[in-house]
Amino acid sequence: MTDLAPLYVLIIDDDEDSYLLTREMLETGGSAVAEIAWARNYEEALDNLRSGQWNVCLLNNRLGHRTGLGLLAEARNAAIPMPAVIVLTGDSDRNLDEQFHDAGASDFLLKNGLTSALLERSIRYSVSEAALRKRLEQSNAELRRFAYVASHDLKEPLRTIAGFSQLLQRRYRDKLDSEANEMIEFVASAAKRLNAMIS
Repeated sequence: MTDLAPLYVLIIDDDEDSYLLTREMLETGGSAVAEIAWARNYEEALDNLRSGQWNVCLLNNRLGHRTGLGLLAEARNAAIPMPAVIVLTGDSDRNLDEQFHDAGASDFLLKNGLTSALLERSIRYSVSEAALRKRLEQSNAELRRFAYVASHDLKEPLRTIAGFSQLLQRRYRDKLDSEANEMIEFVASAAKRLNAMIS
């Protein structure tokens, strides 16, 4: 993974043996790992995630009497910016896999078939996907700001057009032929439709 920036990896697992095996895979797998931290429980995991320093999180679903799914939901509700999340679990339940995917996890890997190469590939893809998602979110935010400004900037001239077309209708309706009145009505109607679209 030499093409990626150094990785800051948070391993969330209540089992120390699993943590040590995963850490060893990371250290011997050729990944550009700058830091590996271990959160032993749900509360430590939330505290670590709040720091925002991680670009990948390796998450076990079983965290004592709580779950990784619950952790993702709580982090989302608290508006904690999430790194790429890869679930490492012993549960091969497809329904659980889909629930994690819906909750924002990038991958769902079974511990009993995990290799350094598979973990490295999953991290590489997940971190890349998270970076793309972040750029997309930033682009969407910029687009929303632009749309707001454009909408605001269009409202004043639109009010002027609508106001003058209504004034023309009131003052000159009896003095203009039906074609001219129809054109003024088209302008007034178009101004109303445009105003509805940008409001």
